Amino acid sequence: MDEKEALKKIKEAKSFRETCWAIDDIAKETKDKNLLIEVFNIAEKKAEVFNDFRNIAERCSENIKDKNTAIKYYRKLESKIKEFDECIAFAESVVDNIKDKKWAINIYKKAENMVDEKYQLEDWKSLSESILKTLKDKKWHKRLIKKINAQTEKPVLIKQVKKNDNNNLVGQEITIYNKIFNVGDFNIASKIKKNLKDFIKEADQSSSSMPVLGTLDNKLKKISSEKSELINSDNLNVEYKVKNTGDLFKKPPKGKILLVYYYQYLSSEYKVQFLKDIKKVIFNINNFDGVAILSENNKDIDFNNNSADKPTETYIKVFLSNGKKLEHRLSDQKQLIKDLENIKF
Repeated sequence: MDEKEALKKIKEAKSFRETCWAIDDIAKETKDKNLLIEVFNIAEKKAEVFNDFRNIAERCSENIKDKNTAIKYYRKLESKIKEFDECIAFAESVVDNIKDKKWAINIYKKAENMVDEKYQLEDWKSLSESILKTLKDKKWHKRLIKKINAQTEKPVLIKQVKKNDNNNLVGQEITIYNKIFNVGDFNIASKIKKNLKDFIKEADQSSSSMPVLGTLDNKLKKISSEKSELINSDNLNVEYKVKNTGDLFKKPPKGKILLVYYYQYLSSEYKVQFLKDIKKVIFNINNFDGVAILSENNKDIDFNNNSADKPTETYIKVFLSNGKKLEHRLSDQKQLIKDLENIKF
């Protein structure tokens, strides 16, 4: 099949199903990488929903055999994720086709934060089975099974905590670092590269870790899912509430730009001691993208990290003075630099 015939075939496909059939027919007839990329680009313009983009990404991976090209289409597919089930489908596909487990881990983390309250049991079960099958991660799977069991068993909750009692806070953790720059530090490519490199080096050396108490509801007032457990020395669950004291980071003033470097631990444990008897535990928290982070301004509490498992991939988030934000994985520095170059400060 020559180029003219191939392009005609893909352009004349009326439905997206026909577009997929056309891709399959063309791929059987030619292995010309440039021609196939052109075919996929035309198909991408016809795609509308997540599954359309998934079909393109998977067919690209299967037929072009070029990981960088496949990653391009998977990035597009990631941008189309809106539902819990789409997270599961993406994670499984990205491991099956381009063997990127780190990417899958981050998407599974996103899925944990999208569990529907109405279908918690079904969602947790689906997520735990997918993680075990795709990542072979028995520890993560076991943690999710505990969540499923917790939904069917009402734990004994107590409200009071005693002074200096040894409590464990079991949940997640975030490691984070931030710095404010002048926009003039990011107005040309050479400055962007240098300042970004220096920032990452500083973050590696100076970042700090804080407990994550869970995912906040739409009003950012209560924890809706992934709530950490506070367990006292008698192994009883302590009931607690949270008070949102504001966003962890405010938008920078005009003429400034804020960079945030962060990654999470999906499972961690903190030792917590209260410096006086407390009848009702209320933790002050800060909001960071819908995640409740234990605030540093909690009084009468000492907490220290006890253990944590492997971290997720590192992200860099950029806050602009106009309220807009950019976010990329640390491994996508080239794309982040391009996006920063295109900003009109």
